Amino acid sequence: MTTTTVQSGDAGAITTRTTATKAWVAAGLSALLAFLSSVATALGGAETGFGSITAGQWVTAVIAAIVAFGSAAGLTYAVPNRLK
Repeated sequence: MTTTTVQSGDAGAITTRTTATKAWVAAGLSALLAFLSSVATALGGAETGFGSITAGQWVTAVIAAIVAFGSAAGLTYAVPNRLK
């Protein structure tokens, strides 16, 4: 996905071309970190022990990954690139 932004300033109109690549990379990394931190928290509990994650804990980890993916992609893509 490519967008073109036209901004006017003192020097006239400037055309900036941006892509969504950084948004997708940020979203993927954020989702992975949220998922892994949720799973690590579930595995590290004193009551649960290693190797026993409940269905509710899996659901929590997946929801954390989905929320992180959506918010990171939206926020990263919403911020315009700096003009050079």
